[in-house]
Amino acid sequence: MKNKLLILLLAIQAIGFSQNSSNVSVYSNWKATSLLNDNSFNTYNEIWGYAANGREYAIIGSILGAHFVDITNPTNPVEVDFELGGASGSFVIHRDYHNYGQYLYAVCDQGNTSSLQIFDMSFLPDSVHKVYDSDTLFTNSHNIFIDTATAKLYVCYARKTGTSLNGNVAIYSLANPTNPTYLGFINETAHDVYVKNDTVYLNNEGKGQYFFDATNPTNIQLLGFLGNYPDKGYNHSGWLDDDGVHYYFADETHGMQMKSVDVTNFSNLLVLDKFGATYSNTSIVHNLISKGDFLYVSHYYDGLRIYNTTDPSNVTVAGYYDTYLGPNAASYKGLWGIYPFLPSGTVIGSDMQEGLFIFDVSLITTGISSNKLYERISVYPNPVRNSINLTNPDQVDLEGYQILDMKGRMIVSGRLSFGQNQIDLDNGFQEGVYLLKLYNQNESTRIKIVKSGI
Repeated sequence: MKNKLLILLLAIQAIGFSQNSSNVSVYSNWKATSLLNDNSFNTYNEIWGYAANGREYAIIGSILGAHFVDITNPTNPVEVDFELGGASGSFVIHRDYHNYGQYLYAVCDQGNTSSLQIFDMSFLPDSVHKVYDSDTLFTNSHNIFIDTATAKLYVCYARKTGTSLNGNVAIYSLANPTNPTYLGFINETAHDVYVKNDTVYLNNEGKGQYFFDATNPTNIQLLGFLGNYPDKGYNHSGWLDDDGVHYYFADETHGMQMKSVDVTNFSNLLVLDKFGATYSNTSIVHNLISKGDFLYVSHYYDGLRIYNTTDPSNVTVAGYYDTYLGPNAASYKGLWGIYPFLPSGTVIGSDMQEGLFIFDVSLITTGISSNKLYERISVYPNPVRNSINLTNPDQVDLEGYQILDMKGRMIVSGRLSFGQNQIDLDNGFQEGVYLLKLYNQNESTRIKIVKSGI
């Protein structure tokens, strides 16, 4: 009788998993053997990924430290190394990881024995080597981000007893990757940060969304801020799109939706859309990452949610997979983090209770993101003068367009009616090289154009 009951319960669980998903499936789910009997409220936390020499790895944090899992075969994940954190135990809730080349940087938000740890991953799949473990720079941090273009490490809530570090955003040089050096700080106690080419997108908790120029870390310049916006709550985390035109951020407050913001002009920041977090009255977003035309979101109780951002003013759901089988509540359980940058296209996520999830999202990324329908669309003449003419023999339904400069900043945008094959340019449109982005709800393409006055 007990065996029959167990089989029934497993069948019910399998049905629950299979029913609460769309366009996303799971290759496998991995848990650390050392933690199988752990009863911590949050057993697992941050997720990161790494690829080298044709192999792919997931790095997932737990109450004990960092687990390095070879997921080259996504249906058969294998833990190849484990590194104990400076602080470990059931009191640990939050770890964070980012890599700079072969080096992984690890921090922890709890424990007076925490430290900055640096691991050399070049020896994988055999092992990783710890090359730095010290609290000289700081003891605790909530989040970190590395601006790889400028080799700078940004540390949110950097703290060390007996020093001036009291939760501000500290900045360190990684010119020597295994020996970071202090450069300066941003005088804000922000929760999270995204940085690209010294432009800082700061998730500043109850204050809102802030933007800084950190070219000179000893003289940080405020570029702009969003102090008030729709569905404002606890401004938690965000990510810039590949073009550098739109920033997506989340307020970690139950029931609050994510926002799409045009950041081409920091003096005139425009919220284009709010989306997500409406699946129940206790829905809540944690972390999000933009890649291509999609936004990958760890949505706590609602699991992985993938959004199509082809039109940033009308963000839509492309697929989802709910990793958490328990009931939703006004607390924090389920999918903590997400990482979509592995070369294979495999996406990995960390569920606080269930461990590492390895997702197959190919139905979305190959079925929606491909540009095959646009292979026969072209522009003439090119260089263009007063208007852009499109050849569209298959009459692909184009919903809108954007013209971007070569740094990804949007110059102009507009809608396209069905059958419209001409885009008129303003008389003041300057000569130069631009990218024309054409899109509909399912896919997008970019065509290089040259604006000429001749």
